[in-house]
Amino acid sequence: MRKTTITLIAAALLAVSACSDSGAGDSATTTAAPEAAPSEEPEAPPAETAEAAVKPTPTPTPTPERSNRGLIIKEIGEVAGFLSDDGTEMATEFTVDAIEVSAECTEDYADVPQNGHFIVITITATVLPGFADPSAGISSMPFGPGEFGLVDANGITVNDPAPINTYGCLAESELIPDEVGEGETATGKVVLDSPTEHGVLTYQPWFTGGSEGWEWEF
Repeated sequence: MRKTTITLIAAALLAVSACSDSGAGDSATTTAAPEAAPSEEPEAPPAETAEAAVKPTPTPTPTPERSNRGLIIKEIGEVAGFLSDDGTEMATEFTVDAIEVSAECTEDYADVPQNGHFIVITITATVLPGFADPSAGISSMPFGPGEFGLVDANGITVNDPAPINTYGCLAESELIPDEVGEGETATGKVVLDSPTEHGVLTYQPWFTGGSEGWEWEF
């Protein structure tokens, strides 16, 4: 009897122990694990916004200052010229390096100025490959005296700024060629004849039809 009681007690203890273990297991199973905090990574900007942020703003091409004659105003030594057809690079460029007023002629057979004052212009010009346009009859950049004009100090256009006497003022070797071709660079002088010591020099190549050109005050 005592053995039976001990056996029952032992069985009961085992049962209680089993229940206790089972309860502990259930508790471990149902305990929720702590949730990780949500990631706070910054959202990437939309592709269009990011592209706009780094895309450079094109610099507008400045509008050149023009005179009341419609010509582009230039300073001595400032580059002038024509752009390529696509407008991305220079096709020709030149500078008026100096304008000498009441210049002295160097040739023995030189004549006196007809209008009053010899004006000697020093020019440097470069014509790049691809400038010529055979379909328009353009094979070179013209710098002969006939391409230039003068406006006197009173604003009056000089009728004959390059009379015949200007051709004997300087040696031929000092004059810029009448035509500067593709791939060539030339430096030389042009002689004009002005009635006044101050005025405006103009340059309008024949192929512009008078629609474009430049001017320099002297």
